[in-house]
Amino acid sequence: MDVGPQHGAHVTNAAPGQSLHNYGYAFDGVPLRHGKPVWDTRSKDDLSLWGVYGDLADASGLEWAGHWKNFREFPHCQQSGIRWQELIRR
Repeated sequence: MDVGPQHGAHVTNAAPGQSLHNYGYAFDGVPLRHGKPVWDTRSKDDLSLWGVYGDLADASGLEWAGHWKNFREFPHCQQSGIRWQELIRR
């Protein structure tokens, strides 16, 4: 699917209007280690830190995209149970 201009790394499969970010029901974050963002997931320590981030999202009742089977987005969290298809109709 063509989602419009992409600059740099491919970061979404969502076309305009298809992301809960567009409606204020999603955000991206990153865990910190010693005040520095940890973007990587290749090392065991980094992946473990992302796991803590995901656990906190889960405990807050959010859906963490690190659990997704396709196109896992470790920084992405969104409110559970909301569908962009319903929001776009409004």
